[in-house]
Amino acid sequence: MPKRFLGSMKFLKKDINRRLLVLIVFFLVIFIGFTVYYEYTIKKVLNAKSQTDDLLVGVTGNSLLQKLNQTDKLKEIALLDKAVLEDKYNQLSAQNENLKKEKENLEQEIIVLKSEIEYNDVKMDGPVEQFRLIQNRNKQISELKKIIDSICSRLNSSSVFIKECS
Repeated sequence: MPKRFLGSMKFLKKDINRRLLVLIVFFLVIFIGFTVYYEYTIKKVLNAKSQTDDLLVGVTGNSLLQKLNQTDKLKEIALLDKAVLEDKYNQLSAQNENLKKEKENLEQEIIVLKSEIEYNDVKMDGPVEQFRLIQNRNKQISELKKIIDSICSRLNSSSVFIKECS
């Protein structure tokens, strides 16, 4: 060490050994160096972590957007399918109602035609045959009424109410 430096430190000569002072300064410089090095390294690691976090947030956001878009597309497809199915159901339902009405009309027509045929047959056979035909029809009507009454009573006991059974 230069003498000037040591000369200005005469007050230290009395209390402290120079070697000890040099060792303390040496360790202090090493400590400061390691502190600066580790602080720099920690900053680098934190910056890398921050960049990784930003990248992760971006990737997660993109993934969520893709899933939401996919979900929206599936909803749109489901709504379109639903609309198509409802439209076809309505068409088939209307067609079914028309066919039922046509069937009922044809059944009524058949009944009327059979009745006319029987009437014409009876008309040719005379009044006695007409009376028998009327009796047969009355008997059929009463049997049908009994059947209807039994069906209505079964429905009422099952808590099903139809206005025709009132």
